[in-house]
Amino acid sequence: MGNLRRVLDLGNHGKVCAALKDLDAGADLGFVKAAVAAQTRAWLALSKRHLQTAKAIRVQLQRDWRCTVSRAYYAAYTAARAIRYFVHGQFDSSAADHKKASELPDDFPDRDQWREFLVILRDDRNKADYHPWRETYWELSESPDKLLDRSARFVGLACQYLRERGVQP
Repeated sequence: MGNLRRVLDLGNHGKVCAALKDLDAGADLGFVKAAVAAQTRAWLALSKRHLQTAKAIRVQLQRDWRCTVSRAYYAAYTAARAIRYFVHGQFDSSAADHKKASELPDDFPDRDQWREFLVILRDDRNKADYHPWRETYWELSESPDKLLDRSARFVGLACQYLRERGVQP
């Protein structure tokens, strides 16, 4: 865990690797790549846990649509974060990172569609978490079931996307 934490603390791992390669053409940066893959897998695992929780809430607590929407968002957000980190080396632990949830790489399948979904899902999650009125349910973009299904598809696609780039979730 020590090397992993140090790699995260460095910031953009792509820029760090490029700088180290410039300094020493023979540098073995395998440990950095391994740490990046490990962190990416950890975020994917967390994403899947959020998704499992959302599904369990939906089945066991039919009336708790707010928690379903919230966990569905966090599943998709965490998967998007894993992609951004792996591809761009960006990591932000502040609340501002949520605004970056829809920043997907250019080669992500159906990128524009998923970007729009992530923005809408974030808005729905904010409504579910912060608007106390019963009418809020009717302000959602889609039913909690549909949001959960789309979130699950996004998480699956994120795992496939990263698997094709060498990260085994």
